Amino acid sequence: MDGREVVAVTDPDPLDRFVTTVAPRAGRPEAGGEGRLVAHRWTVIACVYFALLFVAALVATPPESFSGLYTLVPVLLALEWSPLIVVLGSLPLVGLAATNTLGLSHVTAEATVVRSVGVTVAIAIAAYVAGDRQHHASALSHSRAATLAAHEAILPVVPRSIGPYRFASAYRSAAEEAYVGGDFYKVIATDFGVRLIVGDARGKGLKAIAMTAAVLGCFREWAPETTS
Repeated sequence: MDGREVVAVTDPDPLDRFVTTVAPRAGRPEAGGEGRLVAHRWTVIACVYFALLFVAALVATPPESFSGLYTLVPVLLALEWSPLIVVLGSLPLVGLAATNTLGLSHVTAEATVVRSVGVTVAIAIAAYVAGDRQHHASALSHSRAATLAAHEAILPVVPRSIGPYRFASAYRSAAEEAYVGGDFYKVIATDFGVRLIVGDARGKGLKAIAMTAAVLGCFREWAPETTS
């Protein structure tokens, strides 16, 4: 199976119990301090990169300005933040590139202008990249919401009890970004007793939705009409 299923049915006799369990996928670690750093790794990389450039300019012999290399900083920020934050966070770089912060005597006005323009263009490009990334992220979010709706429609919550029987279920797809796969389960009450199905349709992720829906449809159709 491509995910995890747990369906437990317990009748009044504690010795008569049916349990089906599939080993779950290894979960993600809870986000602590280290998790937050990983979540904002591109921001951390951008800060470290800027600090290294600034320190290199101070310790270089003779002193040298590396402000032309600041152009990579807004691009790194664009991988995580919105266009507004990218622009606001990168504006100080334009000031550093436009001024002779270290007091270097060999830096010409022309070089300062070129570096300032280069950093400004890099910020504009980074803002565009950030906006495009946000657009695709929004589209992906809507797609995930649709997938979740399909999951809830195909695999609704199992009732907590039917007559004397109690039920519990859980589902976790093996596909990292999928909410539904080939694993399925269903419990219904019929005139002949409680009917339970647990199975795994061929396929993974969204490709298995059609097969899963067909199997569960057949189960809902035929289970009330069969005596066993």
